[in-house]
Amino acid sequence: MQRATRGSQKICFSVYDEYVVKFSEPQKKADNIVEVEMPVGLFIKYDVSPPCGMCSTEEIIGYLDSPQSFLEPERVKAVQYG
Repeated sequence: MQRATRGSQKICFSVYDEYVVKFSEPQKKADNIVEVEMPVGLFIKYDVSPPCGMCSTEEIIGYLDSPQSFLEPERVKAVQYG
């Protein structure tokens, strides 16, 4: 705390200038594992309730907050954010 024009003010500063995060080395994959990338929108089963929605890189798919939108054919264009 430091004296100010009207009352006092709190002076803050960072303790560290830099944070370093080290991840462990990736594990070797087993020979009997096959990895396949699958677009987010190619789901078969879903359990959603409002608030919900999907979008592609160009537009919103179906209607926002409408679980029926998850049945739209355009769902294959869905992208994952975040």
